[in-house]
Amino acid sequence: GGSGEEAGPAIKVWVSTGRDQARIIKNMISGQFTYQTGIPVELNMVDTGSTLIKAALAGKGPDVALQTGNAMELAYRGALVDLSQYDLSEIQHQFFEETWVPYRYNGGLYALPETQTFDVLFYRTDVFQDLGLTVPDTWDDFYQVLARLQKNNLEVGIPEINALNMGVSDGVFTFDKLLLQKGESYYNSRLTATTFSSEAAYQAFEEWVNLYKVYGLSRQYDFYSRFRSGEMPLAIQNYSAYNQLAKAAPELQGLWEMAPIPGTRQADGSIDRSESCTFTGCFMLNSAKEKGVDQEAIQFMTWWVDGDTQAAYGQELESALGIAARYTPANKEALEKLDWTAEEQEVLLGQMAFVKPIEQIPGNYIIGRSLTTAFRAAVTGQTGIRQAFTNSTKTINDEITRKRREFNLD
Repeated sequence: GGSGEEAGPAIKVWVSTGRDQARIIKNMISGQFTYQTGIPVELNMVDTGSTLIKAALAGKGPDVALQTGNAMELAYRGALVDLSQYDLSEIQHQFFEETWVPYRYNGGLYALPETQTFDVLFYRTDVFQDLGLTVPDTWDDFYQVLARLQKNNLEVGIPEINALNMGVSDGVFTFDKLLLQKGESYYNSRLTATTFSSEAAYQAFEEWVNLYKVYGLSRQYDFYSRFRSGEMPLAIQNYSAYNQLAKAAPELQGLWEMAPIPGTRQADGSIDRSESCTFTGCFMLNSAKEKGVDQEAIQFMTWWVDGDTQAAYGQELESALGIAARYTPANKEALEKLDWTAEEQEVLLGQMAFVKPIEQIPGNYIIGRSLTTAFRAAVTGQTGIRQAFTNSTKTINDEITRKRREFNLD
């Protein structure tokens, strides 16, 4: 770093990536950030899940944590610094406005966005050409294409069972699409309960169930092998599936493409392709303020999420680990600088503009579990669709109310 005089106490940063990623981040910090600012950073690889929460609540955590999906668990408990008090004007415009939503809570902002992944359509251009099909633009088109493919003994994939997390269906993302495209939000304006008792929410749930109950989609399948063999020439998948396909199925080059997800036509003729997403962010713990390094910490964080830094990190990652490691930044300027073709970039940025991350509120962990239980009871016919959804809505709203009391929000 710089000379001894300017270097204050080091910022302690925790990251939960693999060793290769941590090494790249470390080199970028010393070669760029510390080199330019003289601010020392001590980077450690630590699981930023439950370990971080325990350490932070015990006052033994880092000053900054990178790439974590559960920032808000700590925000609810008052362990994070509200970032809205710092000047973020340099980076604010590099993200879609909606990207900030899941990090706002009770008037504060508790993380800066790092990664974001969302779904797109993957389709086999060769199969579509053979059958004279066009990529579905709306859900109505989607059902027509589905019927044509099924007549030809071919399948369409929409994820449901996730072998790595049996308790929460990947299909919750399908419910989110159907709900958001009806112009509904997840919660009422005060975020005190879900909107799931509305008729629009019920319709979204019913459409989700019927994809499997009426249209017979597979609930569990291996997307790669079936897409590769051509048995499943159309699927809605997280766009990061591109990385694996490009690496693992080179013989398919030129035979498949990505497209935006099916949308819902609006009264003015436009198509709404709203969907939710998965995301990670970086945040600052109270200890940074107590140690008096919060100004240095926010300088580090804004440097890290800036488009140039994120793109450089993505490029380093890909040159070290290959296309399978292609990065998925939340920063739209960074996404533009990665190795996508012009067509791919247009699809991704076009779909990204429709991404609406769901607000994070205390108790929201119950939603995925409860919707999954309701969905599976309805699909197997154990419970009627409406009854299953009504039960689930009550369970969810009760838990949100309980959590609001716990955190004194009422």
